[in-house]
Amino acid sequence: LVVAYGAMLSLPMDDLIGAFEADHPDASLDVDIVEPVFAAQCVAEGSKDLALVAGPFETPTVRSAPLCRVPLCAAIQPSLLAEGPGDGVSRLRGVKWLGLDESFPLDAALEAYSNERGLELDIAFEWHDYHLILDQMRQGRGACIVPSRCAEQFRREGAFVVFLDDERLVWEICALVPRDRP
Repeated sequence: LVVAYGAMLSLPMDDLIGAFEADHPDASLDVDIVEPVFAAQCVAEGSKDLALVAGPFETPTVRSAPLCRVPLCAAIQPSLLAEGPGDGVSRLRGVKWLGLDESFPLDAALEAYSNERGLELDIAFEWHDYHLILDQMRQGRGACIVPSRCAEQFRREGAFVVFLDDERLVWEICALVPRDRP
């Protein structure tokens, strides 16, 4: 099994692995954490049987099967917040947003969300790895998406976290399998 970092944060991996091991005591489960592109490559090459990623990811030899949808939050260091009352989405007005890629559907949905709410986010695509984006957010260089499942963890680390209440702003967790597998 190979898991992209965003999917790992979105799912209760320890519980899932524990349940698998309890149900299949004679099977071994080898889990690697990689970027989504490498996850698809591992499945395509046959070095891994299955990959979990955040978002549909298709190639000529790999297909994605949706498993669940995970609501998302915005996380940012408090020093970067816009002035104003409250603790809602409006505090994100004008902040630098650490996007993944202009072609990533979630970033397009975020831009639409920003425009509809007048947030005027400065969406930057300097980092193309979610793990690096999280590091940049922790260092106070901008805001980013985090799965709602781990929002409290980011709050404990000192981040301002606000739920993004929009059906477009979810991660669809998908299993990647070889296209020729039923």
